[in-house]
Order: sequence, then structure tokens, then C-alpha cells
Amino acid sequence: MRCRAVPVELPWYPTYAGLDRASFSHIAALAADPAIRLAVAAIDIGTDNLNDFDPDTRQFIDPDSVKTLSHAAAKDMFDLCHELKVRPYIGVFEPGHLRHVGTYLDKGWIEPPVLLRIFFSDFAPFGLPPRPECVGMYAEMIEMDLPRCHTG
Repeated sequence: MRCRAVPVELPWYPTYAGLDRASFSHIAALAADPAIRLAVAAIDIGTDNLNDFDPDTRQFIDPDSVKTLSHAAAKDMFDLCHELKVRPYIGVFEPGHLRHVGTYLDKGWIEPPVLLRIFFSDFAPFGLPPRPECVGMYAEMIEMDLPRCHTG
């Protein structure tokens, strides 16, 4: 999006301040609103250095920014989703995050089917680039690490 002149002030992925219940108060309100009845809530898991990188200046836009989302905080958010009858929509930024999802399934913190949003980047140095072989790698990992997601 930055390459398409989206200003830095506009978040490229609208998310929350942290992975705690206070940051999700809007989720509870939207789930309780009979006109909306929110069905899914985005939860980004894991820890990452998610920084835009300017190839012209060879600088990170925010070099001190680190997204840290602990397993305990994720468990609390999954519990909140369960209480609100809202399905978690899990953001996967790195291949290892799929292993976290597999562990969360094994522990019973989440239930299949799992909704995943897999992020790719060709302008920021995180995760995998948006290439067919990278999509294939994630598909193979899903087969290996998320066996409970399959019905057959």
C-alpha cells in the first residue's frame, strides 16, 4: 500500500493496540449489537518485527516497532471470543505462527474449522513473499501442523 502512496499515518492493517480485553471492547459491543451480531474477530498471534521498509532510503519506517503477542494473551482473547460466540480470525505473519495455531488446537483453545489470514509481503522484510511456491509452502505446513482442521 505504501508503494501506492497510501500515507504513513493510515495503518496498512487496521488492528488493535494490544492483545488484551480492553483493546477488544469494540468486539464485545459489536457482538452484542443485534443489528450487527459480529461473527468473527481478527486476532494476530505471535511476535514480529512488522515494519515497512523504504527501499529508496534503505530505512525502516519505524525501526523500534515490535508486535509482541504472548500465548497467555492469545488464550485470553480466544476465551473472550468463546464467551461472545465470535469465531477468531487468526492473522499469520510468519510460517511459525501456523505451528502456534496447531498447538492452540491441540490445547483446545480454538476449535476447527480455523479461519486464517496469511500475510505475505514483497516490500517489508517479514514473512514470505507473495509467490506461488510460498503459498504452496503454507499449504504443506497446514497439512502437517493443523491436522485437526481437516474433516476427512
